[in-house]
This record gives sequence, structure tokens and C-alpha cells, in this order.
Amino acid sequence: MPILRPMTFAPDSLSKGEREQLGRLVAWWGYVEYQAMVIVRVCCEKMTKEDMWLILVGAEVNALSSMLRTIAFSDHWIQDKTLRDRIGAFAGTLQNNAEKRNNHIHAVYGHVNNNVKKRVRHSFKPKGHRATPSFELVSAASLKRMANEAQALWQTAQNLSDDLKAYMAKRKASRGK
Repeated sequence: MPILRPMTFAPDSLSKGEREQLGRLVAWWGYVEYQAMVIVRVCCEKMTKEDMWLILVGAEVNALSSMLRTIAFSDHWIQDKTLRDRIGAFAGTLQNNAEKRNNHIHAVYGHVNNNVKKRVRHSFKPKGHRATPSFELVSAASLKRMANEAQALWQTAQNLSDDLKAYMAKRKASRGK
């Protein structure tokens, strides 16, 4: 059997700091997506939690953004326009970051031409890169910036989720239910 050439896409070539920041990026995006699902679930109060989780678990960021925009554009679920505007703004931010999120979370990390000091994220997804993949240099600092952006987006989602739950509880109490 022939000896396989060494991989130039080895994630182990990333520094410990880069791997830590990539882990933070993945973890914070997980929380962002979870809160997006919570917001949709809370708005659909007539469905059971179990039924909503059946629909939401596994929904991609673009689908969640679409659901959130639908909620924001109609007073069917939420009558408070300010709250709907915040949901719409969050949906837009979520949508605007979806491609960057996907490009980093589903990336192939490695190095350029066996130079382990030049660590990169290889890009295969865009159609123009499928035959000849491109790459982008990465560092612990660049991944940290992205992880911090995801953490800030999670905080926005968490605040929105908390405010939405308070709104729904107040609405339910006023209905006497």
C-alpha cells in the first residue's frame, strides 16, 4: 500500500490559542441558535414545547432567521411593535452573519504549503472555490474577534428572549389564564 502524503489540512496544526478561540466561536454560535429557537417557540404559545422543539431542532440559521422575520412582520404573534422590531433586527443580524458563521464553523483548517506557521481556513463552499479552493489566514486574535461577536449576538438574543418571556407572561396574566 502506498504511503499517503501528509495532510496540509490538519487541524492539529492550529495553535492551542486558535483551537480555543475556534471552540469559543462554535460554542457561542450554539447559544445564539438556541436562543433563536427559544424566541420562535415562545412566540408560538398555542403549540406545545415538545411540538415546537420537533419543528425547530435542526433548523439552520437561515430557516430560523426566516421564521423570526415572519414573526416580526405580523402582529399575529406579538402585538408590541417595539418588540417585533427588535426581533426583526435580530433576524437581520442573524441572517447577515450566517455565511460567515458557516464558513468558519464548517471550515477545513490547516496551513499553506506545509508551512505550519501560516495557518489558514480553506474555503471550498463558494462555487468559484470548488475547483481551486481559496484560503484565509487565521490567528487566535481573528478567531477571538469572531467569538466575541458571536457572544455579543448571543447577549442580544438572550435579552430579547428574556423580554419576550416577560411580555408573554404579562399578556397571559391580563387574559386571566
